[in-house]
Amino acid sequence: MSCFKTDLVRTILAATVLCTSCSRDLQTSKVSYIISAIRSSLGEITFFDDNFDPAAEGISDEVISNSVKKVRMNPSCLNGHFSAITRFRNLQALALYGAPIPDYSAIRNLPNLSHLKLEAVGDVDALSIAELSGLVTLAIDRSNIVNPSEFAKLSKLTYLRLDGHTITDASFVSQLKQLRELYLLDTSIKDIRPLSSLTKLEKLSLVGTPADDLSSLKQCLELQVLTIRATHDNDRVDQATELRRSIPGLNVVIVPLNDPES
Repeated sequence: MSCFKTDLVRTILAATVLCTSCSRDLQTSKVSYIISAIRSSLGEITFFDDNFDPAAEGISDEVISNSVKKVRMNPSCLNGHFSAITRFRNLQALALYGAPIPDYSAIRNLPNLSHLKLEAVGDVDALSIAELSGLVTLAIDRSNIVNPSEFAKLSKLTYLRLDGHTITDASFVSQLKQLRELYLLDTSIKDIRPLSSLTKLEKLSLVGTPADDLSSLKQCLELQVLTIRATHDNDRVDQATELRRSIPGLNVVIVPLNDPES
């Protein structure tokens, strides 16, 4: 539910409660209608904040538990009660940002979670991410990863984004046979030979990652888009040009060396 929708719901509910001139039956009907509308729209929720109290708005725990499928929030907004996130029994997509996660076990207790994004949340290894076997997409930006080998057990992943990490070893990637999109951004990985086993890979970005030999990507025959950053000696650009001869239809995107946006 967008912030606009949330404000609209609050306004309508307030108007309903304040409609003292309405008959009790009419008022009850209005409340029932609004709750029904909320129930149908909660499945589109993209943001929960600590200013929106479902109980205060007359939205039952049952509606919240069964309807919410997407949540994006700062972990601190639950005021020390992060485990309450397990109320979202049908939660499929979770994005957390801007503060350490106080209770990783709560995330592991979301049985339907398939999409996870973590941004600036501190230590990620404590999550025991290998236990989230249902993940289809995973993005981790500006957070601490010490043991990336855990990712190798996420056999259902089709999308993986790692941005701003000191990871040096890409061997874990070779086990992710379903990957279609891989973004290794600003990592310390030089050897990308493990990527040669990703036969379903369609999009790859190595911007900010010092991979010095692209030849192993010739095995990725489904690759459609390769994004790399130029080098002073243009060696990487030359390798990419050679790669295009091996993979028909490959689109190579060259990010300028001094591009401040990359």
